Amino acid sequence: MFVRPTSLAQVFLAGFAAEHLLTGRRPRQYDVEIGMALLAHFDPKLVEIFDGIEFTDGYGAVRQVLRTGVRENEAEIRRELQRLYGIACESLTAVWPAVEALAGVLLKCEELDEDAIEEVLGEFGLSIPVFAVQRAHGLMTTAAAEHRAGS
Repeated sequence: MFVRPTSLAQVFLAGFAAEHLLTGRRPRQYDVEIGMALLAHFDPKLVEIFDGIEFTDGYGAVRQVLRTGVRENEAEIRRELQRLYGIACESLTAVWPAVEALAGVLLKCEELDEDAIEEVLGEFGLSIPVFAVQRAHGLMTTAAAEHRAGS
């Protein structure tokens, strides 16, 4: 299964986006992880110095943005990260009741397996609102649009 790098970047940014929506401000950890990931990208020797950096969400987001073909220029990478971060915030806002329900269960259980997550989220229709946000930003097309483009 192919997953678009723009989608994967948003997954990496979703935790930061959820915290932002909850607190009203972008988390400091976002800036730290993105900054360190950019440093590590432009000077790969730093990956060894920043122990575990390659396992952070910031590093993952930067790697996925680079897969989109954005120029390897710090300002352009940051601009695309910020754009995708905004889209992640919009997507989470569209399904916020589901986010709150899942967070509530996680506060009680701390850890959930796939079945438990499906049980919590099963009552919410997540795809339609998230896909609508993605389409509004040109990250997804409808099947009809793809059919017209292929004709």
